[in-house]
Amino acid sequence: MNKAPRIRISENELRGKFNRNEGGYPARRASLKVHRIYDEPASPTSKQQPGTRSIVDSYYDEAGQKVMTLHCFLKPDGTLGGSGRPDPKELLVDGIMYYK
Repeated sequence: MNKAPRIRISENELRGKFNRNEGGYPARRASLKVHRIYDEPASPTSKQQPGTRSIVDSYYDEAGQKVMTLHCFLKPDGTLGGSGRPDPKELLVDGIMYYK
């Protein structure tokens, strides 16, 4: 498997690609293999409620190609903290891995 070329873009551009759903990301999450790469208590500077965890997951397709990496705050009740939506860190769009 060839590695996708990587292009650095701004946080807003990356969020825009995710939110515009250029790769069907929200719907695809359920069908992708997830690998948790970070799971720690949220930093006090994040201003999340006590007990909230900061989580980063990478998602892979059936061929083992990374499709996206997302960060979120997971509150003790199981809902998402912060904006209430996952924050993309990497997205594969048309064979290019965009990252911030």
